[in-house]
Amino acid sequence: LDRANKIAYTALSERCHLDVAEKWCEEMEYNKLVPFHSVDEQNHPVYHTNVLMAVGTSVAVVCTDCVTISKERNALVDSLAKTHEIVSISYDQMSQFCGNVLEVVDRRGLPAMVMSTAAY
Repeated sequence: LDRANKIAYTALSERCHLDVAEKWCEEMEYNKLVPFHSVDEQNHPVYHTNVLMAVGTSVAVVCTDCVTISKERNALVDSLAKTHEIVSISYDQMSQFCGNVLEVVDRRGLPAMVMSTAAY
């Protein structure tokens, strides 16, 4: 979720259905939904959006290789690029949970990305 800009990014899968995502955006008063299909290196659907991407205040981490439908990949990248610096990660980095980073606020009040030791 891009909370600042009220944009929801969602990898459609068995766990996320377009009609439910659209309803959620409506209920939460989000301005835009950017849905896409994604697959891992074995061509299996990525089961959850946070496996392949994270959105912070000004930086977005995403494995664009997972989004194999070019129209969907372009929509994703174009939307993110309007408000974020994009850090592209590889399939290997995604499999090590680098897409599952989280932005927090440090003691100085500045945004910082945290990740697991596996992702590092």
